[in-house]
Amino acid sequence: MILPEETNQLKLIIGSTYTDDVLELLNAKGIRNRNGHPHNAEYVRMVFIGHRHNADVEAAIWELAQLKKTEAEEALKQKTNILKNKR
Repeated sequence: MILPEETNQLKLIIGSTYTDDVLELLNAKGIRNRNGHPHNAEYVRMVFIGHRHNADVEAAIWELAQLKKTEAEEALKQKTNILKNKR
């Protein structure tokens, strides 16, 4: 279960428009709800804020956070290299 303090930290990392990205990760892995249908955005949001518990959706949220954090770190490295090597 994602705790409230984790939700706040995750919002800083992945922003407020995360549902489409999480759904894309879930669909890419073929993860469906118990009825065999793709999860919907509302359910992802409920898991994100801690109202529902679903290990698969939580794992996709954490995976997205890792991807976003890695992208941000790479962008910072690129920015630093460009500014450091300017002539």
